[in-house]
Amino acid sequence: MFKHIEIELPEMESTTLDGIRYYPTPTGNMYPSITSVTSHYNRQVFKEWRERVGNVEADRICKESTTRGTNFHQICQDYLENKLLDLIDMTKKPTSCSILQKQS
Repeated sequence: MFKHIEIELPEMESTTLDGIRYYPTPTGNMYPSITSVTSHYNRQVFKEWRERVGNVEADRICKESTTRGTNFHQICQDYLENKLLDLIDMTKKPTSCSILQKQS
């Protein structure tokens, strides 16, 4: 645990243009989301991979990967908010987007 200093962060509003999600900076610049960047630069790679493994397997892997990514983001957010995590269950494969927390 660390000493958590509460600060108010503004909500980030995203804008989608031509299928690409952008986030504004305080100075007004717009930057694409990391998902949009990797999707754009790896479009052909993903297309070839999907053709190799087939749609059913690609869909299964994509669902598992996005769930794992969502769980990882939640773990990071919970850590930064000093929320206690159930470390015993952290060794198991994620099955949902929720993370089990210790009950006090």
